[in-house]
Amino acid sequence: MNPYNTEAGSLARWRAACVALAFAMVFVPSVLATPPAQAQTYKEKVLYRFTGTGGDGDSPDAGLVGDAAGNLYGTTSGGGLAGWGTVFKLDPTGKETLLYSFTGGTDGGDPEAGLVRDANGNFYGATLSGGDSRCNAAHGCGVVFKLTPNMDGSWTEKVLHRFTGGADGEYPSAGLTLDKAGSLYGTTSQGGVNRCYLTPSPALHRRDA
Repeated sequence: MNPYNTEAGSLARWRAACVALAFAMVFVPSVLATPPAQAQTYKEKVLYRFTGTGGDGDSPDAGLVGDAAGNLYGTTSGGGLAGWGTVFKLDPTGKETLLYSFTGGTDGGDPEAGLVRDANGNFYGATLSGGDSRCNAAHGCGVVFKLTPNMDGSWTEKVLHRFTGGADGEYPSAGLTLDKAGSLYGTTSQGGVNRCYLTPSPALHRRDA
């Protein structure tokens, strides 16, 4: 015989229901009374201080790119061996390595934008000055460049495009976007067909295979 079909069973069920109700009444207020989580706080740690002397860069205007090993890569718009900016690497210990120092000549100068990286470890970027000496009173109107790592740890720069200040634009001050096909997209702050301060459509450049 099922004991819950008897009078005693009915009493047992009633007591069990009362205990469950009492537990629910105690549990719910305890949940509601839980204090809100405290806002998480952060502490700043300086990883590197640029000096602008001895070939070191200064004025890091753009963001950084990281790799799987924890290294950070970026640009400075000033400093370097010639005073026209740098591309640098910062390892997890805070050690800086100068990857490239711009001369302000045909290789470009004053990189105010950050870098993009492809699957092979090459970096791409743009400089505000340098390039075509016939543009902007011999100061140049900027370039799009590629940095390739060498086996000995050095890096080689290759200029992919030198802006002329005509329909192709001039002064690329923002970063580039790299798609899966290897095309680079970006903008120039001046130039273009209508000589506006922003090109009507993004300037498109094709990187080398």
